[in-house]
Amino acid sequence: MPAKRHEPTCVALSAKRGREHLGQRAATVEECTRLGTALTRIHHATTGLPPLRDGDGDDLCSVEHAYGYCLRACGHHALDEACRRLEALPGRQLILGDVCPKNLSLAAGRTAFVDLDNVHTGAPLFDLAYLLAHLVLHHAARPEFLHALAAAFLDTYTLPAPARP
Repeated sequence: MPAKRHEPTCVALSAKRGREHLGQRAATVEECTRLGTALTRIHHATTGLPPLRDGDGDDLCSVEHAYGYCLRACGHHALDEACRRLEALPGRQLILGDVCPKNLSLAAGRTAFVDLDNVHTGAPLFDLAYLLAHLVLHHAARPEFLHALAAAFLDTYTLPAPARP
């Protein structure tokens, strides 16, 4: 008898890409809480991380490349200023760099991040804002869900304390 296939317990961001599920239904408060918790754990666990060395990912995606890819490509002065401010923020944690629905899985009670080719060290605000922006974009047609979802994510996430020298 073939092994029984287990279906994911979380339908929104599981076997299908998250953005496909978000096209069908809104995310849930529980999912946003799990994302806030997972991102907090990553940022807290990597507080004070030294800059990545060549071969560790920074050669493929330095902080400059990550910000440039996401923000500077437009050439707008406001986005250039946002990049400058992000670079000046304190904190050096592992930044995933592309935290969005297509790169998440919340299947079987677990949280997984994939597509880590934009990983770099930097200020955790980058990941926080990037995911929150995607949450807003994917719920623009369902604004009645936004407040509760954003609140669940932001209330769960806590910035790490600065690393001790």
